[in-house]
Amino acid sequence: MGFFPSRSVAWAIHEEAFMNSIPVVNELKLRMGYGLAGNQNAIDSYISMQLVKPNGVVPVDGSPTVTLGTIRNANPDLKWEVKHTFNAGIDMALFTNRIFFKADYYYSKTRDMLYEYEVSVPPYIYNTLLANFGSMRNTGLEFSLGIIPLNKKDIELTINTNLTFQQNKLLSLNGIYNGEAMRAPPYISVAELNGAGQHGGDNQIVYHIVGQPLGVFYLPESSGLVTGVDGGNKYGIVNLYEGEDRYIAGQVTPKILLGANMGLRYRAFDLSLQVNGAFGHKIYNGTSLSYMNMNSFPDYNVLKKAPEKIYTILL
Repeated sequence: MGFFPSRSVAWAIHEEAFMNSIPVVNELKLRMGYGLAGNQNAIDSYISMQLVKPNGVVPVDGSPTVTLGTIRNANPDLKWEVKHTFNAGIDMALFTNRIFFKADYYYSKTRDMLYEYEVSVPPYIYNTLLANFGSMRNTGLEFSLGIIPLNKKDIELTINTNLTFQQNKLLSLNGIYNGEAMRAPPYISVAELNGAGQHGGDNQIVYHIVGQPLGVFYLPESSGLVTGVDGGNKYGIVNLYEGEDRYIAGQVTPKILLGANMGLRYRAFDLSLQVNGAFGHKIYNGTSLSYMNMNSFPDYNVLKKAPEKIYTILL
């Protein structure tokens, strides 16, 4: 059971008496709210209890007996993740609702985020424990603008745009439970390169890192080139281990989202156009990486510049 209250208030300024002298304003409203929301889908029923499963058969007094082994530690303090959100906004409509504008600001902080921690055995029976210690922050600004420049009996034109600025940051994953420190790895791999042309096992590229947005490209970076003993090929010295020759190359999620649509009606005919955009994020060109690899040749084609980019990774 969880308790997640919320409150909101609004002031319809356009209904005040002093607004009667400004007839071009059809609506003017200020809004503000604060509330808590729980993530009940994050944990299943009975997951706070210890779990065992059969792990073999042994003879006991001459009879075969099934033995049980623990595969999950009990955590009676397990609870839902909780998002605390504050938002404030303004609504405005002008000229008989021919122009309408909306702006919103939000700030949310998620606490008690769930993570599976590695723990020592003993005192625990199993080597992992699900617990609530993580926190994350989200902030953003959203703007909406709508215009009806043409509104006749037989023809109507509407234009709507929406622009969102968003920021995300993973604040923490560590904590203390029953006197033992719970620590998540500093670099958590969440996505890797796969597909035709990919070579080798060091293909983790997207990570969760505390202090960074959720999902960042954490990529190998060469510290320089050295000439080989044959005087020909050049070798890049790269340590692929996390925390070594790697750098944060950008985030996966967009910083800015854009949406726009236009609608035109002429009698019984309708025409619509929609445009969407995402900005401020990175897209990894895995295809280019694959076809810059001379190890693929001659089984696969390579890019024209691939031969001059030959290098060897030294671990």
